[in-house]
Parts: sequence; C-alpha cells; structure tokens
Amino acid sequence: MTFPDRIERTVTLTRAPREVWHALTTAEGLSAWFGERASIDLRPGGSATMTFAGGMTVEMRVERVEEPTVFAYTWRLPDLPEDDPRRTYVEFTLEPNHDGTLLRTMPCPVPPRDRHRLRGARRAPATPPPAAGPVTVQRRVSQRGQIMVATQRIQVGLIHARKIVTVTAEDDQFRLVIDGEMIGAVPRMTTREVQRFKAYTRHSAPPLNTPGREGRQR
Repeated sequence: MTFPDRIERTVTLTRAPREVWHALTTAEGLSAWFGERASIDLRPGGSATMTFAGGMTVEMRVERVEEPTVFAYTWRLPDLPEDDPRRTYVEFTLEPNHDGTLLRTMPCPVPPRDRHRLRGARRAPATPPPAAGPVTVQRRVSQRGQIMVATQRIQVGLIHARKIVTVTAEDDQFRLVIDGEMIGAVPRMTTREVQRFKAYTRHSAPPLNTPGREGRQR
C-alpha cells in the first residue's frame, strides 16, 4: 500500500469566508453537502460523525480549529482494524478573495505525528497529468514514405511520398488523413508531446527535391 505525502486542491467560491466556514464546521453545513446527517464538537480533539445516504457512518476527530481560516479533521481509513493507526488527515484553509473565498484542501492519509508508525510504507508515484485531448498536426511524407510525430516514426507508404498528411494525435493512436481521406491509424507508442504542428516551419521549408528530410521531423 502506498501513501502520498500531500494532495492539494484549490477552488474559488462565490461565498464569503464566514459562509464557507459555516458549511465546513457545523452539522447543518456538513450535512448539506457532504452527507445525510452530521454531528460535530468543534474543538481540537472533539468528535464528529458523518452518515451517508447508504447508511454508512464515519467517525472523525477534529484536529485544528482556527476560525475563520483553518479547519482540520482526521478519520479512520475504511476496512482497517480498530487498532490500526492510519487515518486520513484533511485540512481546509480559507482566504478572502475579492467577493468570495479561496478554499484549499490538503488531505494526507496520515498526520505527520503518526507517520513513524507506518513501517514499510513508501511514497506513491506522481500522478500523471490529465490528457489534453487530440492534437492535429501536419507532416510531409518523406521519399521513404515515412513521417515522424512526437519522436515516433510512422510508415505511411511510398505511394504517398512528398504528400502532406494530416495527423490526429490521440492518447492511444495516430489517425492519418491525406486529401480528406483517412488512410489508416497507427498505435501510439510514445508519451512525448507533439512539438511541431505544421509540415514545415516558415524559415526552413526546402524545395521538394531536397533529400534527407525524413530524419528532421519531430
């Protein structure tokens, strides 16, 4: 099992800090957005409970109360023995932001004071960035019938030499189109980003009879 040290999220709310504080730290506020029913003793060390629609109830412990800027609690990780020290630590910080509130959440599975108990635990790998979606680029097919996109060499075919091919780079494949007709799809074997989008840059476009272009595309 792996445990990330920190996962932070930031959101801007169109509510005053006092309204956001109320939503985070009162039974009425928590039950309005987080669960069906809630109870909370708003002081460090105080207990809190959250009951969800399916009937599951989670017990929490208040860790920090610095009204109206910092609120933190822990809850026991599900499906672990009662004597297991691992708990999810969640901290909210509130900052005024024009007419609203900048809210940051910083959950960590185990608070710093308890991490020494996690024998054999290791950091989780970095989370990959979300996919940006398909990217469309152009390439001129070389004399050998090849193009290169994101460092991956793609064999288009000698019959298409010197033609312009439009390539749609998706997460798992490259789709190839010439003169409005799709000529094939090739599995994407690279994680590199596309760095060039046109068949030639303006300053480097050579005459069609210039050899060796297949080795210069990226």
